Amino acid sequence: MSEKRPCFVGLTVPKYQECVRFYRDAMGIPLKPGEEYVHQECSWHNPYFHFAIFPVGSEHPLLSFWVDDIQGAHEGAVANGARVVHGPKRLPWGLTAEYLDPEGNRVSLVQRSNP
Repeated sequence: MSEKRPCFVGLTVPKYQECVRFYRDAMGIPLKPGEEYVHQECSWHNPYFHFAIFPVGSEHPLLSFWVDDIQGAHEGAVANGARVVHGPKRLPWGLTAEYLDPEGNRVSLVQRSNP
């Protein structure tokens, strides 16, 4: 399997509006409202990376990594004690499996769909 690399970071924050203003205005991240639920987001391409800010109570992954083989990566995660939220399933952006780290943070592995 090739090296895993981050493709998504999401922050879940109690001071949602303050954090949106900080990342948008102070850090210069061109955040825009998300379409499906309350959050602000920005994507970069080549290589792809997505950043999002969510209000507290969101159950979206906080960190995602690209993998070449979702089934093999999932089997390796389970064999090494990962707590599974859901096994590999197809979503619009690819095959995704989701886990909880030892602190309860949501982490996902993503095998990107072919165009």
